[in-house]
Amino acid sequence: MRSAAAATVIGLVAVLPAGIASAQWRSSLYPEGWEPGFRDGGGRFLQDFSYAGYHLGEAPLPAIDASAPLMVDVTEPPFLADPNGYSDTTPAIREAIEFVGSRGGGIVLLPAGTYAVRPQSPGDRAALYIDHPGVVLRGEGPDRTFIVNTETAMRKRSVIRVAPAAIRDGDFAWRNDVGEPSFALTENAYELDRTIEVEGGDFAPGDWLLVMSDATDAFIAEHGMTGTWTTEGVGGVTFYRRVIAVEGARLTLDIPIRYPVLRRDNARVRRTLPHIDEVGVENLAIGMAEVTYGEMGDRDWNTPGTGAWDVHASTLIELNHAANGWIRRVSSYRPQGNYRHHFLSSGIRIQYSRSITIADVDLELSQYRGEGGNGYHFSIQGSDNLITECRSKGGRHNYTVAHIAATGNVIHRSLALDGRLPVDFHMHLSPANLIDGMVLDDDSIEAVRRDHADHGHGTTQSVFWNTRGETEGWEVDAGVKKLIRTAQYGWGYAIGTSGSDKRVDAPNHQLAYPRDFVEGQGRGGQLVPSSLYESQLNRRLSLPPAPRSGGSSRRVQPLP
Repeated sequence: MRSAAAATVIGLVAVLPAGIASAQWRSSLYPEGWEPGFRDGGGRFLQDFSYAGYHLGEAPLPAIDASAPLMVDVTEPPFLADPNGYSDTTPAIREAIEFVGSRGGGIVLLPAGTYAVRPQSPGDRAALYIDHPGVVLRGEGPDRTFIVNTETAMRKRSVIRVAPAAIRDGDFAWRNDVGEPSFALTENAYELDRTIEVEGGDFAPGDWLLVMSDATDAFIAEHGMTGTWTTEGVGGVTFYRRVIAVEGARLTLDIPIRYPVLRRDNARVRRTLPHIDEVGVENLAIGMAEVTYGEMGDRDWNTPGTGAWDVHASTLIELNHAANGWIRRVSSYRPQGNYRHHFLSSGIRIQYSRSITIADVDLELSQYRGEGGNGYHFSIQGSDNLITECRSKGGRHNYTVAHIAATGNVIHRSLALDGRLPVDFHMHLSPANLIDGMVLDDDSIEAVRRDHADHGHGTTQSVFWNTRGETEGWEVDAGVKKLIRTAQYGWGYAIGTSGSDKRVDAPNHQLAYPRDFVEGQGRGGQLVPSSLYESQLNRRLSLPPAPRSGGSSRRVQPLP
């Protein structure tokens, strides 16, 4: 099933055969010889999205069958997890993860079988924790190794939580006050900038830092969000970056700035808590026992005693403050005893994490798809992450991007099927993300101002490249359906659509002026290159590497 799903995506967005190559075309914003900074006569430009994913795309994921200096089998002594689907294996798996993590990392192997897990105390945020760097939780295949969460009181809990030990059971955001001093920028930073100038700080190559500013009254007014956004609610422009070179007060960053960071808005840099890295979950399936009691209405998530209350904001896997990690070849599945559903609410949540690759993941049929943030199968609330060759079916939002720190993310060659609501950019601006080669079947994409609570503008400078609609899209007006509806703040881009549903709606909204750039409706099958992300990655990796400090220096081979 998994390889077939990936093949379907690739086949549907392939370029036109050579025999009719004359019909091929390039976007006016991505000509031959494109380089970052290219703008057309109207000032429109595409950002470089090639930095998304594990080690910025400069190193491959470790092989899924790779050995490690330390590899333990959870069914063997001293752990003795019983993969029969009935005994609680949580203590044994936790012990194995702690054993490997405390010794510098390695592989925790779950052989074929079914592993029943559950949170062990009322204060637990998860059944299983990965809170040491270098730990990989690996099964023997999503059709052979199954994890079933047997607890239904999972409000704001996960089956697997990946987070540093310091925030194991806590909520953490990059902008949290961690007692670190801030150092002011001496000049504004803008889109595409790789260097910033800082007043003090004694930074060195290899340092990780936040580059940020505040959602001041002036910032909020500039975006037409007075009365909708608040400084507390939005926070402000935020980038998590690594220093790769220092020259006096000038710092060179590993990834460009993607939205203005202005001195007017208290532009500054600051260190935060160390993240967790080189962690992975792979080659297994996860399911959750269904709720069979209580009300499950759209707004019952906030009513104690209902089934919706118990499952609200639960996830299969949550990553919080992680970097250079991965989830791959993971499926949801319907546990024995469930009537229909695979899991309770949300699937994978990437929260305040960057450089994560999610590859070949198949999620479907969440039980609760009500309001309040439920039924989001792939939820991105971090930066520069890559979701590639994945499949989502039957979510409230199959894929969603939210918050101002969600920037530089790429959803690549993936499928969205039977969404209750569109794939969307949910709230608080989320600058410069790419949806590349997505296939939608009874689903659509929406990037508009959302007049719901304090959401406001969903995104700015985001790109929909080579999108294919297999059936009619989402109904946005009576009797009118569109594959893409985009009215981003400032510029947004819909380039190349195809399939039975190929229409783009770009309304001329006064708070999202100018009207978004639309090009190549119905001609996506002939768009060259078929993948913007792959083309930009090829271009960057063919150049001499930027200065680096530490980490892997391996480079991947050019993509075909």
